[in-house]
Amino acid sequence: MTDSELMKSTRKALGLTQSQMAEKLGYRHHKEISNIELEKQVMSDQVRNHLLTIRKHELEKEPV
Repeated sequence: MTDSELMKSTRKALGLTQSQMAEKLGYRHHKEISNIELEKQVMSDQVRNHLLTIRKHELEKEPV
């Protein structure tokens, strides 16, 4: 999965806007999320790890 696909699929699965995702990941502006989704910007390893952690905790929860 590319950075673009990872970002977009995680954001949409969580029901977040680009602005909300930017805030969650510590970016200053939603444009950085847009650039990642459009493959104009590459995520740092730190951001990728944070995104994967969010994805694991938020999307892979077992139903109760």
